Amino acid sequence: MPRIVSGGLWRPVSIVYKNKNRITDYRLSTTKIFENEAELTLDFSLHTNEDFLTDFAIKVDGKSGDSTFSFTDKMYSVNKKMHMNIPSPKLWWPKNYGDPDLYDIALSLLYKDEVCDTVTFKTGIRTVLLERTSQAGENGTFRFIVNGKPIMCLGTNWVPTDPFPSRHDQYTLRGL
Repeated sequence: MPRIVSGGLWRPVSIVYKNKNRITDYRLSTTKIFENEAELTLDFSLHTNEDFLTDFAIKVDGKSGDSTFSFTDKMYSVNKKMHMNIPSPKLWWPKNYGDPDLYDIALSLLYKDEVCDTVTFKTGIRTVLLERTSQAGENGTFRFIVNGKPIMCLGTNWVPTDPFPSRHDQYTLRGL
């Protein structure tokens, strides 16, 4: 579905101060789920004007109910990939399969052991696999495997043939 936005400013506008040393991009994903442990991978980048990166570190804190974790690692490049093993994680599950537990995550950039930037977000620890083989069903359809368990998806996601509903009849009349 294409994005159709009216012209001009249409949401609130603000001026945002950006630290000279800051986290610019980040992605936290679940790599694997074991019986009592999950492996997460954090990919991120930082922006700095400092000449040396040896005084920088990244700290990752996560909390969901009574489940918490914290990891710190040194920076040797402005791009980093960090692997973390989380013991006894609270997993995110879809409706009717369990609780949709989410972790509050705080990524903190440290310079000489002082926090210079922090990014916060929520994420669920889960794996999702789309299985498209003849094993998925009688007619070789597909199924989703969430956290290693096959699930039944409910609902649909229909995208209109055209983003302007007034033109739908034109397509129907022409047989499109």
